[in-house]
Amino acid sequence: MLDSFLTPDEKRLLTSTAEGKEADFTQDGTKGKATIRAAVVREMALNETGQVREVGIRIKNAKVKGVLDLQGAIVRHRLHMTECDFDEGIEIRSCTIKSLTLSGSNIPELRANRLHSQGDMVLGDKFHSNGHVSLARARIDGDLDCRGSYLELGFDAPGVEVASDVLLGTIEDRRFTAMGSVDLTGAQISGNLKCSGGAFSQGFDAAAATISRSVWLDSSSNGMPFEANGPVRFTAAHIDGDFQCSGGRFRGRMASLQAALIKVRGSVILEIAARRYTRFMALGSVVFISGEIGADFNCRGALIGGGLWAERITIKGYARLGVRSSADGVARFESVSVVDLDKAQIGADLDCDGGAFGGRPIALRTDGAKISGRLRLSCEANRRFSAIGSVLLRRTEIGHDLLCSGAMFNGGFNASRMILNGDASFDVNADQGNHPVRCRAIGPSAFINASIGGVLDCRGAYFGSELDARRATVNGGVHLGLWVSTDRTIRFTASGLVQLMHMRVDGELDCEGGHFSEREVALCADGAVISRSAWLSPRNGYPFQAAGAVDFENCQIGNSFYCTGAFMGEETSLTAVKMRVSHVFEWNPGVKTSGALQLDGATVGLLQDAEARWPSKGKLHLLGFSYDGFSGSSPSGAKERCRWLAKQGSFYAQTYDQLARMYGRTGHDTEARKVLIRKETVRWLRGKMGIFGKFRSWLLALTVGYGYLPVLAAVWLTFFYLGGVALFSINDKGMLPTRPQLVGSSSQKPSPSHCTNKYPCFNPWAYALDVVVPLVDVHQAEYWQPKGNVKLSTAYQTYNTVGPLIGWGLTTLAVAGFTGIIRTGRNG
Repeated sequence: MLDSFLTPDEKRLLTSTAEGKEADFTQDGTKGKATIRAAVVREMALNETGQVREVGIRIKNAKVKGVLDLQGAIVRHRLHMTECDFDEGIEIRSCTIKSLTLSGSNIPELRANRLHSQGDMVLGDKFHSNGHVSLARARIDGDLDCRGSYLELGFDAPGVEVASDVLLGTIEDRRFTAMGSVDLTGAQISGNLKCSGGAFSQGFDAAAATISRSVWLDSSSNGMPFEANGPVRFTAAHIDGDFQCSGGRFRGRMASLQAALIKVRGSVILEIAARRYTRFMALGSVVFISGEIGADFNCRGALIGGGLWAERITIKGYARLGVRSSADGVARFESVSVVDLDKAQIGADLDCDGGAFGGRPIALRTDGAKISGRLRLSCEANRRFSAIGSVLLRRTEIGHDLLCSGAMFNGGFNASRMILNGDASFDVNADQGNHPVRCRAIGPSAFINASIGGVLDCRGAYFGSELDARRATVNGGVHLGLWVSTDRTIRFTASGLVQLMHMRVDGELDCEGGHFSEREVALCADGAVISRSAWLSPRNGYPFQAAGAVDFENCQIGNSFYCTGAFMGEETSLTAVKMRVSHVFEWNPGVKTSGALQLDGATVGLLQDAEARWPSKGKLHLLGFSYDGFSGSSPSGAKERCRWLAKQGSFYAQTYDQLARMYGRTGHDTEARKVLIRKETVRWLRGKMGIFGKFRSWLLALTVGYGYLPVLAAVWLTFFYLGGVALFSINDKGMLPTRPQLVGSSSQKPSPSHCTNKYPCFNPWAYALDVVVPLVDVHQAEYWQPKGNVKLSTAYQTYNTVGPLIGWGLTTLAVAGFTGIIRTGRNG
């Protein structure tokens, strides 16, 4: 039937096909003018008489006239039409064909929805279409090869099923180019999706696609980068291999790469390409929200303009957002907007060493994330981690260390409620050649309620604003001091308040050589619990410096507190109210401070200080301060310590009692009495007493040393007694017998110098004893009395009147002093 209507070119096609050869209409290297009717091709394709060999129908360099309509047909032959020009489109919807090749052909339109190709479908190597290429829900049992093709409009293949690879990349120096959108939504691809070097002007949509192997949106082997000027979508896609985008350029202005809910069994690679060192670039955002990555997530050397959004992502391997270095150079990860890893789960390290995070106000967020390995925000290949906005690590759980040595936090960082199982390092990075790089945090920094399993190391760091670690728990030490290497020394510097309130430190608090510049309160450790020692001392010639007050109120220190060689605030140097120090409390600042030292209610083991460094008068507060003794070369005598207590602004009896008790416990009873006597003297001089109170205090001081020298009353009694003896010895004739009748009728009356058997002689020693000493009766006052008209009679009468009163008074005071009644009364 065909023979009656065929042109010579069509007969040649028929003959070549029957012989199993290709019908090549190329003449002299140029396209020939052979014209083949599409209807002839259709008849041949549907012919089942055996005129078509196994190799199928092969046409090259012909013009095809009319619509090639195989819609719904079953073509049992291969159809290869390379470098052909179609004046109308190809209609093969719902067609079943053994294989289809249109390499290098030009067609107005290809409609192949629901096509079933039992082999490869090749639309590559200079394939050109002026209209749409539609493969919606097509089924291809081999490759879908579009390498090197040029599509002026879109490529629509939603729901396509491909048994092998989908190739939308380059062949030699020719790249796949789609001026319209490319739609592979819901595609089922049993092989790779290779778009290496492809150009997609209106983006690429593979949402909900399933790819059994890997996706390649990277640079080609000849260095031609993958380029997409519109959004690239892999939302909810399933990829059993890698998602490789190295060197790709994604220029979609809003979402350059949208891969939310993606599941990748292998790695996601968005890094710089090894070939020609082409970096991954995304003008807009890169989105992996709620994605699942079976291996690594690698963005080393990438440049992202719209931020990386990966909230709730799950990464079973490493996440790398840092530096890629090779023999060709060094490239760092850079993000102009936020990198959001909120609630992410990462099975190994999150490595951001050397990365540049430019988002404002937030540069990097890992709130609620779980990182099984380390979180690295340090330096690599002479590139330091830098963040323009804040870094938020709130409620982040980190399995090992947090490494921020040499990092730059322009917007500060917030690690409140972070759970860290290793060390937190914010110190100096010494691995960058001959120039150590210190960690710098310009904005506020916080560790509120954080839990750190190791040490918090900030030696040599700079904090330009507040450092807030309230209620944090650190199982190692806290280091806010000097960083020292063999040839360099860098000191910790804080321009804002350093808050350590209610912090729990299972180690030392090391502030040796630190510089705290806040002028009101520079360092606050109110209520902190430190299991070992706290050091506010010099190191390598750098003193501890605090422009404002240092507050350790209610702080508990398990070992010692050392404040030596320090320079502290002018108004208040140290507030240690109710502080507890188990061993030594050393106060020996670099100079005599003008600020106050507040130790009210504090309890320490041993006190070590130097008189030259005691605060000025009125600047020392010791009410309720308790200590067990003095250590080292500290002044330990009562005289020196009373001068120390005199530095208080007001009189407090308790401070003297505490000092006396300390002397008493250590066996220095004499020193204790001196202190207690000095207490009463100062009470008389500075205390609030009325006239009666001052007189009473003066009298007790004079007679019994305020009850602490009762022997003084005996001395006064002896002195008064001896005065009486002297008085009555001057003129013993001035005494009269009181009972002369006892002599009887004797003519000789008794006199002081004449005694009888019945009347005793006058004895001034015994008489004075009888008058002055109570309860002692030697019968002199019973038998003798002063005359009233002799010399010194007034003195005799006065002594006889006053003597018993003084005797009773001094005796009573002596007894009260020896029994402690006076001391108890005054202490009460």
